[in-house]
Amino acid sequence: MPILSVKTDAVGEAGVVPRLILIETDDTTTEVVVTGYLNKIVAQGIALSPTDMALVSTKNLSPTVIKSSFYNVVFASGDWSLVAI
Repeated sequence: MPILSVKTDAVGEAGVVPRLILIETDDTTTEVVVTGYLNKIVAQGIALSPTDMALVSTKNLSPTVIKSSFYNVVFASGDWSLVAI
């Protein structure tokens, strides 16, 4: 599951809550909702909060079709995951 890039807004930047996380990946929408999908980026030192939202750009069925969707960031049973909104 390769996450290609992660960009985060500063917490509370411009008074915006929730914080927005931008994720680019080669994974499909089915793969990004797997439990623990975000654990690798947390292990790399990127701090997450259950109040964050993520805009995730994924590939679907074909490498030429890119889809961007919003997800809630959730923390449950020690795993950081994404849930489709």
